[in-house]
Amino acid sequence: MTDVVSYSRGGGGTCGAIKSDGSLWMWGNNRSGQLGNGTKTNTRVPVEVMDHVAAVSCSIDPSYGFTAAITKDGSLWTWGPDYKGQLGTGSRNYNTEPVRPQKIMTNVCAVSCGQNHAAAIKNDGSLWMWGDNQDGEVGYIGPNTNSEYPSSQFEAQPHKVMDNVACVSCGFNFTAVVKKDGSLWTCGENRFGALGNGKWYLINMAGEITYGEGTDVLTPAKIMEDVVDVGCEYHASIALKKDGSYWTRGWNIRGELGYPDGDASYTASAPGVDRDCYIQSFPRQPEYPFTPKKPPKTFTVADFSDVFLEDYYAKPVQWAVDNAITGGTSATAFSPNTACTRAQAVTFLWRAAGSPAVNYAMNFTDVPADAYYAEAVRWAVSQGITSGTSATTFTPGAVCTRAQIVTFLYRREQAQGGGMQDAWMFRNPFSDVDLETYYGDAVMWAVANGVTSGTTATTFSPDTTCTRTQIVTFLWRRMYRRAAPPANKTE
Repeated sequence: MTDVVSYSRGGGGTCGAIKSDGSLWMWGNNRSGQLGNGTKTNTRVPVEVMDHVAAVSCSIDPSYGFTAAITKDGSLWTWGPDYKGQLGTGSRNYNTEPVRPQKIMTNVCAVSCGQNHAAAIKNDGSLWMWGDNQDGEVGYIGPNTNSEYPSSQFEAQPHKVMDNVACVSCGFNFTAVVKKDGSLWTCGENRFGALGNGKWYLINMAGEITYGEGTDVLTPAKIMEDVVDVGCEYHASIALKKDGSYWTRGWNIRGELGYPDGDASYTASAPGVDRDCYIQSFPRQPEYPFTPKKPPKTFTVADFSDVFLEDYYAKPVQWAVDNAITGGTSATAFSPNTACTRAQAVTFLWRAAGSPAVNYAMNFTDVPADAYYAEAVRWAVSQGITSGTSATTFTPGAVCTRAQIVTFLYRREQAQGGGMQDAWMFRNPFSDVDLETYYGDAVMWAVANGVTSGTTATTFSPDTTCTRTQIVTFLWRRMYRRAAPPANKTE
């Protein structure tokens, strides 16, 4: 294949790839319908299953895997076997007939599939989990929600487990979670020391514990600090810390942890054990030199090669394109860090307002009647949003500053009967904002309404040039999201 931006391989040989156009292609093991193409026939040739896909995760189950995918609108879709509620549909179904993708959640930004359980992070940072819970892998021990199967240890529908989550990864029967404060939490099966809490155990073919003192952990427990990312496989995992070091733990049967031994071991002569192996029951740094590199950004937004799903302005840019506020600087580029001109700024604002036509005399000599921004400037002047740089000039090609754009937004709010009076009664956190200036009230209003929180905790940088992404982000926060102020966001 070509033009692939993301890939996931399941434990049983099920594979999924997302192309740059958002199409999802699946191939490989399909014995349980996990390819999502409506059959149970294995295929060596990739088949297209969905469009507008942003992320995909294939279960690590070696036999009867399932699949989950997130579309660009934040919807979560699942398909495959459902005998332990792993599809999150709210019911248990052995799926004798092949299952095509079905939507189970919205506002999802990340997903990970284990053997028979899964986890998803929503846009608000909440973690939701479902599926097999016999070892505590879904991190929930509350009332059983499976009314049809009250004695079964699985959750057939997504259940909220934690808040403020940054990333999640599911192992075979365990889960690892990194919260936004950098703390790493694990839960589930602790066989082979996969949870990293210093405990471990082994079982024989009958499921009886033969060695070790560890037990399964039924709700998430913290084991590390200063972590930025985590990844899990069958019975081992790796964590990347803020200082660039990475730490591994769990089953070290093939040296996958990065060192030749562990803090515990067993041999093939032990009952129920078929090979020599080491176990690392607490996080440990590999012994050979390694300098991790930041993973390359992959998922692009709105077909722009320079806007990625991880960028803080990804959603604002998608919103701006969907609502014809801007189409980018070319068909494939948005030019996020390019300075925005006064003409572009009022045009964005005008389009966001619905491109209203007004009958208003305009005396600017530098605004040609056939300019793309002419009607936008006419509307802005009629609304009192701007009066130009002089009585006869608008200066359309001049860069728009941060002070100017928040003033434009504030005056637009006032034109609609909003805004606020006596803004100086609010505490001014910025040392570079004089409340007596033309933009003083606008800055206080912008902070109070979540449009911006400044460039630092004590500076607003009013004369700094505003970029294209900053302006569409300010518009999105006020005209679409209207949410609380972003916490210490520098933009």
